[in-house]
Amino acid sequence: MFNFNNIEEVEEDYNSFISSNIIGLNINSISEDDYIFEEKNNDFNFETANILKEIFEKNTIVQENDETNEKTNKINFKVNKDISLLNKKRNRNNDDNNLNNFEENGEQYNNISINSINIESDNKDISINKNEKHNIYWDDNIINKIKGYLFNRFIIDLVEKNLINKDLQLKKLPNKTFIADLNKKKNEKLFKMKMADILCQEKISSKYSNFDKYENRKIIDKIYQEKKERNVIKILELTLEELLIIFRRKLNDPKDIKKLKEIKYKIIGLDLLDNNNRYKDIEYFIEEDIKKRYIEPDEYIKKFKSLCLGYQKWFYNKKGRAARKK
Repeated sequence: MFNFNNIEEVEEDYNSFISSNIIGLNINSISEDDYIFEEKNNDFNFETANILKEIFEKNTIVQENDETNEKTNKINFKVNKDISLLNKKRNRNNDDNNLNNFEENGEQYNNISINSINIESDNKDISINKNEKHNIYWDDNIINKIKGYLFNRFIIDLVEKNLINKDLQLKKLPNKTFIADLNKKKNEKLFKMKMADILCQEKISSKYSNFDKYENRKIIDKIYQEKKERNVIKILELTLEELLIIFRRKLNDPKDIKKLKEIKYKIIGLDLLDNNNRYKDIEYFIEEDIKKRYIEPDEYIKKFKSLCLGYQKWFYNKKGRAARKK
């Protein structure tokens, strides 16, 4: 499922998986007695069993030293606590839908399943049941995937392949505090911003523990000061909206084709608009990720393409949270 090179990647991928599949799972801000959560994906039980199993397998092969062992122990503790709370919720609800048991590293993880919960939003109780839960085909999950791929794969890939000095490689953005944040106003603001400005204002992923939290800002400042990376500067001067259009250009949307004619004057000398397979654009994503991950990908690909073309419109039509009365 994942290829872990170090313990930071183990932690990042585990936290990313949990935050994208469960509502309210935050052991640092809520007590066990008040613990509330709901699975987002229909295939959560199966995926949970496998990701936890893989994490424990991969933990044993990372480089062993005092710092790594300490981090590994912390992750193991967190995983065990998450499992404990999931089981606690299961027992409380008496849910009959069970996951087959499996054993790993001497620990047995039993019958993880969830039925329904009550959560509080804007001081109103909202009931979420099993028939209303998120799944991989829900719009917000796909929008989240598009945003993550756009920032942490496509844009980073564009910059990397046009860099002269490879030491100036950009760092990925955090999933929990940036990628998974689908706030209407925040994301609408991003569309017209230059990529350089977005990357300078955002912290990098916590997996880069040896770098400054604003490492991308340092890198971009150096690129602009030295003025040697002319092609990269052209990319960073593009807005998120323009880069999104370049990302999905192979879908040949009529409105995009018109805008691409305007964009090409900003990136003269680059091959971003060529019909090539050099970059990790939407076509690469569909072939290398979606088709390999899903057993029947056609329906998902159709919706993915539709939401990719309607990415901005999705946020514009999204209802913002009403202001609370004082």
